[in-house]
Amino acid sequence: MRDFEGKVAFITGGSDGIGLAMAMTFVRKGMQVAIADLHQDQLRDAEAMLLRESPFVLALRVDVADRRQMAWASRAVEEHFGKLHVLCNNAGAYSVAPADTEDHAEWDWILGVNLLGVINGLLHFLPLIKSHAEGGHVVNTSSTARRSMLSRVSRIACV
Repeated sequence: MRDFEGKVAFITGGSDGIGLAMAMTFVRKGMQVAIADLHQDQLRDAEAMLLRESPFVLALRVDVADRRQMAWASRAVEEHFGKLHVLCNNAGAYSVAPADTEDHAEWDWILGVNLLGVINGLLHFLPLIKSHAEGGHVVNTSSTARRSMLSRVSRIACV
């Protein structure tokens, strides 16, 4: 994408780290930005920071693993901005505990965010990008922490 002005981005995990950096970069390039995060306090702080740069910001408290919440978020973005051009599936979850000490609830949470969050993003937001025929992009972020988590699983499987 070469022309950012007026385009719309939706970023999960948008209240800190890479997500917030993407949001700030997009806003400074003239984009309208929706950020989503589960952590309300961080979300509020990120929204305030972005609003100092642009009035075209929407912050949504969303659990990306919950398909109903992601469906709601896609409707909210469409109602607020009308279109979507960039989807950033950036939310991530990990644990530093040894993989064989995690319980099912912890694994469900990690997989819910890291896998279902991306699937929910694609299923609910990609149709918004395709609907206006102006093109767009999908960015799926994967961190070293997630690779480390998979590495821990591999080591256990090889024992």
